[in-house]
Amino acid sequence: MARKGRLVTIGKGDKLKNPIYEGDLAKLCVKSIHQSNSIIEAGGKEVLSRKQINEVIQTIVNPAKKVRTVPIGLVKSFLPLIKLFSKNMYDKVAFFTAVVQENTLAPKAGDMRLEDYIRMKLSS
Repeated sequence: MARKGRLVTIGKGDKLKNPIYEGDLAKLCVKSIHQSNSIIEAGGKEVLSRKQINEVIQTIVNPAKKVRTVPIGLVKSFLPLIKLFSKNMYDKVAFFTAVVQENTLAPKAGDMRLEDYIRMKLSS
């Protein structure tokens, strides 16, 4: 999506998250494999807003394109229409709309930064 300039921030994009690299998460899983019935909360090493995440991705992948912003109210107003055509798509968009309105932070556990991850993926 970033290559084509189609990244979209829904709402203000001010809610925070700390995405974790799957390699870091895998290490944590292996390390805790002998713990029974454990819940391991794990996030990446840096906390970013959803808008910042999109901007980092867009800047690295295709800096000539800009991240677009769609007001949350506009997305919510289209939900009933989406539901008429596809319950499955409605469920996904409604869930995503709810999540982007909340901070989703976990204890910092990973080592890789988002920018490094994006660059790694582009080079492979």
